[in-house]
Amino acid sequence: MKTPSSDDQLEYELQELFISSKQWLADISFMNHGIRFFKHLIDEYFVPGVEQGYEIQVWTFRKKIPQNEQEIINLKIRVIDYLKFLRLPVTDPSAFIGINLIETHTVLENEIRDLFESIKSIKKNLFVFIEKTT
Repeated sequence: MKTPSSDDQLEYELQELFISSKQWLADISFMNHGIRFFKHLIDEYFVPGVEQGYEIQVWTFRKKIPQNEQEIINLKIRVIDYLKFLRLPVTDPSAFIGINLIETHTVLENEIRDLFESIKSIKKNLFVFIEKTT
């Protein structure tokens, strides 16, 4: 029976990082679809001039959504770059792996989680707002 070597364990862990990081692209795409849906809701229900008494709330949504869109774009680019970076040690076991690999993973993971929370907050507030105004 063969016991796994530390090289095998490292390769397995790198593959796990790669798979979980690849899932982020699907998560980012999902968030992007949500943002487009929110924009559609705002455009459909809040026509300028009709939203009297609710200008501040609508303005807040119209400001926050593009900020999240930009965060989505930036995160997608950074995740793609990270995946390219991860691919090297997976395909070339002799490639140097630094501590920044895990640090970058953790930072991206936290930023994606924060973005999810921000979008969830927009969704909740937008749905409550639409229910209140319609």
